[in-house]
Amino acid sequence: MHLNGFVDVISKVFLDVVIQPGQHPDERAAMRSMLEHFSPDEPQKYIITADRGYESYDLIFQCELKNLNYVFRVKSPSSSRSMLSSYISELPDDKDEFDVCVRRFFTDKYTKIMKEQSDVYHYMNPYKTIPNFQKLLNGKHLHYLQFRVLKIRTAENTYEYIITNLPFSFDINDIKDAYHWRWGIEVTFRYLKHANGLLHFHCKKPEFLKQEIYANLILYNFGIFLANEAAEENNRKKPKICQ
Repeated sequence: MHLNGFVDVISKVFLDVVIQPGQHPDERAAMRSMLEHFSPDEPQKYIITADRGYESYDLIFQCELKNLNYVFRVKSPSSSRSMLSSYISELPDDKDEFDVCVRRFFTDKYTKIMKEQSDVYHYMNPYKTIPNFQKLLNGKHLHYLQFRVLKIRTAENTYEYIITNLPFSFDINDIKDAYHWRWGIEVTFRYLKHANGLLHFHCKKPEFLKQEIYANLILYNFGIFLANEAAEENNRKKPKICQ
């Protein structure tokens, strides 16, 4: 089975999961489902992070619909499968790092004017699987959208590309921090499997396996809540040093 997790990377708590068949996982569909369930009181205070495998216009549209900030790692603009390939002429890829704002009217119409002005309009094929785009259009044929594209140097001759709708009050170092927060997801899964014992099962039937997974997740979250509370209490008890 394939376990998709929606994780608070600060507290290491699982907020939601979607279990899929291991032979046919669809991580983007799982994320769409978990984002649909996620309805915080103040969505603008949250940042959704995701790796390259989740690169999708529809997930961006869903975040826009729900007023959520996002920081998504995407493929290099030189890749034909990258979202950035459409904007390659606007990206100064000869630089080690850059931070560029892309602005477009996204449309489900493909008129002659729109075809000629690809720097103004971006066509989205309505017959592809982009359900959130139709919601974003809300019966119209144009929706204005802007996002930042960042190239970040992570090591010698190694770069990552990020798209985000965070405002420019978040500088490139802030975006780097947000990108590195995503590693908390890997740490959380390691805790779940190794510390909490999800590497070992006691049944074979699919429904019983799911029951074990959910029981393990409940126990894991309960343990994390206790650990976080204990850490906070310990910090409160530390003596203050006066100078």
